Amino acid sequence: MISNFFVVVMGLGTVFVGLICIVFLILIMGRVVALIEKLKPKKAKALASESCDDSELVAVITAALAQDLGTEPKNIIIRSITDSK
Repeated sequence: MISNFFVVVMGLGTVFVGLICIVFLILIMGRVVALIEKLKPKKAKALASESCDDSELVAVITAALAQDLGTEPKNIIIRSITDSK
C-alpha cells in the first residue's frame, strides 16, 4: 500500500517539476527573443534608410501593386508616399 502511494507521489512530483522547468525555459526564451527584437529593428532601419532612395521605393511599390492588381506597372502612377507612423 505504501509502495503504491510512493509511486503516485513521485510520478506527480516529477510531472510538476518538469512543468515548472518548462515554464522557466519559456520565460527565459521570451526575454531573449525580446532582447533580440529590440536590437534588430535599429540595424534594419539604418540599413534600409542608407540603401534605398525614393526611386527604388516607387519601383518596388509599383511592382507590388501591378502584381496584386494583375496589370502592367506602366498603368500605375504613384503620386505620393507618406510614412504610416
